[in-house]
Amino acid sequence: MLNIQFNKDDSEKRHQCIGVKDGDWVIFKCNECSYTRKMNLKTGKSSTKGGDWEILHEGSFASITDEPTYPMENSQN
Repeated sequence: MLNIQFNKDDSEKRHQCIGVKDGDWVIFKCNECSYTRKMNLKTGKSSTKGGDWEILHEGSFASITDEPTYPMENSQN
């Protein structure tokens, strides 16, 4: 899980962002304003646009793979 906190001051106004994966990128979008942050998981590049810079934006993203990492069925031989 990727958890992003850009400021730890508890007195700040906060908005929660939802992260979605698009190729190598995780894109965090705020549901309360126009804030968007993109982070490339391979290169580490990131970009931010929109939103109010005085508001703390936090978000999390958990990657779910298409294939399970454990057997789905119990096989007994």
